[in-house]
Amino acid sequence: MKGKLRKEEWRNETAKEEFRENDDEKSNLVAICASIADGDVSPSDNCP
Repeated sequence: MKGKLRKEEWRNETAKEEFRENDDEKSNLVAICASIADGDVSPSDNCP
């Protein structure tokens, strides 16, 4: 299993990549939505 990420870790890495690749507004939205998925923030209409 070495070198493989769990589903949650893979999702977090994907969000980090999107955060780096997209413009600021989209990047912030990705980060916020990732936090919501982790239960750190209340959901908003902006997240899928």
